[in-house]
Amino acid sequence: MLIVSTKRVPLVQRLVLPSVLRAGFDEVVWVGDGEAGAGYRFLPVPPLTRSTTDALVKRDVGTLATTADWIFYLCDDHAVRTLTLPIPEDAFDVCVPGRVSQHPQLGLVRLNMGMDATDPNRPYCGGHAGLFRRTLIQERPWTSMPHDRLWDLRASQIQVAMGARFVESDAIVVEDLDPEAEPWR
Repeated sequence: MLIVSTKRVPLVQRLVLPSVLRAGFDEVVWVGDGEAGAGYRFLPVPPLTRSTTDALVKRDVGTLATTADWIFYLCDDHAVRTLTLPIPEDAFDVCVPGRVSQHPQLGLVRLNMGMDATDPNRPYCGGHAGLFRRTLIQERPWTSMPHDRLWDLRASQIQVAMGARFVESDAIVVEDLDPEAEPWR
């Protein structure tokens, strides 16, 4: 499920959507700003607050409109770099993908997604991407989570308290396509 804002529609069309379509998901849903096209379903959701709350609303809209047991959420400035299926689904409720970005001097660098051993907030799933068991989201939808700048961390903490099992897996790797923002910092 692609969660898309107006400013990133061209990036999604050029790089993100093709990466998702190549990955071979059973169902591809583009939620938010954009337009209908071949190979995916489009659900228009206009901005409400122009904040992270919009992303939570878009996640819930897409979740309601799909039927899969597993939902892969992807932010509009990330592309699927690797997807190796099947992933053993009985050992987790949230699969935190690997995340990388192109550093101008170092080349491809690995970024923390909430599972780094040195991260004091571990485990959590950064809002950039994640594979979630549908029943977990049904039990506590995204818009019922705290509306906070650190929504992904807060939501993960609540999910862990609910008993959700988090694992990190390089079976899925996403690439941050916004290196100007220096995501490695």
